[in-house]
Amino acid sequence: MAEPEGHGQGESADGTLAEHGQAALAHGTPEEAGVIAVVGVLRGAPGAGVPLTFLVYGDSRSNARRHRAVVAGMTGWTESLPAFVVSTGDLTNHGREYDGWNEQFFGPAAPLLASVPIVPVFGNHDSLDESWYAWFALPGNESWYSMRAGDVEIFVLSAYARLRRRSEQTEWLEGALAASDVPWKIVAVHQPLRTCASSRSRQAAAESMGVILTPVLEAGGVRLVLSGPDHFYGRSRDIDGFRVVTCAGGGAGLYSVRGAAADEACAKAHHFCVADVTSESLRMRAFDTDGELLD
Repeated sequence: MAEPEGHGQGESADGTLAEHGQAALAHGTPEEAGVIAVVGVLRGAPGAGVPLTFLVYGDSRSNARRHRAVVAGMTGWTESLPAFVVSTGDLTNHGREYDGWNEQFFGPAAPLLASVPIVPVFGNHDSLDESWYAWFALPGNESWYSMRAGDVEIFVLSAYARLRRRSEQTEWLEGALAASDVPWKIVAVHQPLRTCASSRSRQAAAESMGVILTPVLEAGGVRLVLSGPDHFYGRSRDIDGFRVVTCAGGGAGLYSVRGAAADEACAKAHHFCVADVTSESLRMRAFDTDGELLD
């Protein structure tokens, strides 16, 4: 995972990141806080032109057993070593409760976090207060940020930090997209712009987010949007130059899906996604916890 200025970590002579602080605590020692400390060694991010694989999952809150099953699928991935994993948000059910972070996120995810850097997206259950900033060392203001690895750049947004058509966050996104020269620009935001949900209220929420972000994404050359919080897998058609993939089957109870239209995919299943990226192609697949291909 690329480390921006001001958030660098110790690098060893062989290029691995010797200290990654995935569960860095701002409230004393792990014993004092009662939270698992995840310790491991991470590789540096691949450079431009180097093919890579990354993982995606989200909405792992509220069911540690199912979360562990999804993590087992990801840690068992053997086709290639993932460069990083994107969490599309809702890592825990109540972000202000330390025990919840331990039981629902750091505990189940520990085997993954020990060797794979995480790119977390803020979700509505994660509680926008000091606890979010204590757990992760993120770039910029730590609510919205970007990171680059190989030929992909991930632009992480916060759907719950005054995200409007004209706001500090959208102005930042416009500038960051314009400045990026990567072949694959990907936005990660908890609230989807398109959805497989059968619920009309969730469809309306997605439409509202689409009104806010679509002009910026289209103008900025975004090719893919990764989202939660609708608990299922969904892949939209390519509209306005980009697809929306809802990867939100990380453990929480599943939601009902509508029938998929042409060139769409909708699946009610706990799952994770695998993205293989080169300078010329991006292939994304979704797998359930039994390793069966969903899409």
